[in-house]
Amino acid sequence: MSLKKFSLGMMAMFAFLCSGFVSESYLSKAIANSSKTDLQTTAENRIKEMYPEFINLVNKGANEQSMMKFALANLDTTAISKNFCGEKNDKLIESLVNFLLWRLKTATLQAVKEYKLGSNFHTVEKNSTLSTKCILNGKNDNVDMSVIFSKNSSKLGKIREIIVLNIPLIDGAKSVMRKYFEKNGIKINALTPNERAQKCCEALDNFVKENA
Repeated sequence: MSLKKFSLGMMAMFAFLCSGFVSESYLSKAIANSSKTDLQTTAENRIKEMYPEFINLVNKGANEQSMMKFALANLDTTAISKNFCGEKNDKLIESLVNFLLWRLKTATLQAVKEYKLGSNFHTVEKNSTLSTKCILNGKNDNVDMSVIFSKNSSKLGKIREIIVLNIPLIDGAKSVMRKYFEKNGIKINALTPNERAQKCCEALDNFVKENA
């Protein structure tokens, strides 16, 4: 076999292998994309819509009005309230929003100023919740963010929790409440839902006032 024919044969084989690799890669990507459920896609789109507003609150500094607007637009306030006291309570939501306002102004959360939302998402579905983990890209490092949504069958609800830097922004209020209850001898489980809501508000309002 001449050198010319050998070279042409090797080139043809290389081209065939490359085409097979590209086809396999394309097929794998197509399968991965098609395996996403509608709920997962909806969750990703919701996060993409929510994040610019969230990071703007961190960057420019939130106030009570802008924080409440964000909460009502994005958070499942009913589920969150029931998680804390057992029933929907508007006053408790106001106290939680003030706690969130304090949280966003802390040095820890301020560390993620101007971080960009990455394009990779990993979602886990459970019976009543859907959790999506994503990456926030900074100039020198990346950090994790998880967003937990309420879920009812095939319908995606609003956000129940946002976790940044392993800090649960909403559920983190429970540690503040627990310390207040222990300090003041409050047996929270012995109270009615409305009474629990009042004591939760007291705990958060006192904490925010003392740590202003």
